[in-house]
Amino acid sequence: MGKKNDTLRRDTQHSTAVSETARACGVTADYVRKVVHGSRESDEILMTYYAFKDIMKEARKAVKAAKPLLPDERNPLVNISVVVEKEFLKD
Repeated sequence: MGKKNDTLRRDTQHSTAVSETARACGVTADYVRKVVHGSRESDEILMTYYAFKDIMKEARKAVKAAKPLLPDERNPLVNISVVVEKEFLKD
């Protein structure tokens, strides 16, 4: 028997964008998936879907950029105000 490919994972951003688009447009998630895959046509749904994808992409970039500025979670003695002063209140 073949082993399942461990590199195949569910695209959580796609499923989140689908569910948020469905909620925003008042349709089912299945209908949004059909629009994205081209089985159905709806410019409004397609534009909303890609807007959600762009928002999530930008949010991921912001989190990635902010992560080095956060204190080490294993060291509770590091205070966030020290990091803020060091990084943002430079002379």
